Amino acid sequence: MELKQEELQFVIAQILLADPTSEKPHVHEKRKHFTKTQVITRINALINLYKDTEVDIDLTPYLETIKYLREIKDPTDYESLLHDIVTAYE
Repeated sequence: MELKQEELQFVIAQILLADPTSEKPHVHEKRKHFTKTQVITRINALINLYKDTEVDIDLTPYLETIKYLREIKDPTDYESLLHDIVTAYE
């Protein structure tokens, strides 16, 4: 499955947002500077939470996001992705 940009940003936004369910969601100040490893770790934790609580959700976008992040070799590409997401919620 090819990951769409919207799905990628949605998954990462869930990690960065202070309260994703808020009416006016915003990126948590400390999370604006998460490293790629920190984001991957948090996505893995979210996947495990969904599995443990038996939430009926398609985990494919989450797994594909991790795969995509691991394939990013240029730090500026990751920073650009993060900047786009942060900017969208300002």
